[in-house]
Formats: sequence, C-alpha cells, structure tokens
Amino acid sequence: MDIYERIQEGAYKPQDQLQRLFARRPSRPDLPLSTTAAEFRAYADQLEVYEQALEQYDQARQQYVSESNALWQQFKADLETHCELVGHPRADQLYGMAYEQGHSGGHNEIAHAYIFMSQLLK
Repeated sequence: MDIYERIQEGAYKPQDQLQRLFARRPSRPDLPLSTTAAEFRAYADQLEVYEQALEQYDQARQQYVSESNALWQQFKADLETHCELVGHPRADQLYGMAYEQGHSGGHNEIAHAYIFMSQLLK
C-alpha cells in the first residue's frame, strides 16, 4: 500500500483522537469558606472521587501520548521503506528536515518533503 493511501486511511493517527485529545480534565471540588463537619466530610468524599478521576485521566493521557509516539515512529519507518533508505546514515537527519518543513501541514506535507529530499541521498 502506498504511504499516501495509509495517510488518507488515518493509519498514523490514534483511534478516537479528537475525543481523547480534547478530553476534559477533572476539576477539583471547591471547599466553602464556612463549613460544617458534615459538609467537610462530603468535601472529603468529593475530593477522593476527584483524585480517582484525575488518576484515570492522567493514565489515559499517557496512553494516548505513547500510542501517538509509536505511530509517528511507524510513519518514519514507512517513509524510510518507501524511499528505500532503511539503514541509511542520513535518514534521521532527512526526517528531521522534512518534519521541520512540513509538520504544520500534517503527515502529507512531511511525506512530500521527505520523498522530495530523499532523491538527494540516492
């Protein structure tokens, strides 16, 4: 399969990217200034729920980041294979240059820059 087809299929983007990327971070409950003992106990319960939700949020965020990083590494490896530069000593430098030139345009622009500049290494 061509690398551009894989980009169009979304092969290099994490599943449920938008929902996970824009997940709402849990907010800490507020403690009223004048509280009774019952209100303070309720606050302690809310705080415990908040801490559990925050831990789940952080775990999900870390999972998203690691999955995203793995997909970027796969994209880089697929570019090297597509351009027949696997193991080339300058492949990492070429990818860095292509990324700097095209990252604002997404995977298509990076691939285009990489393929165009890879001709210099052949």
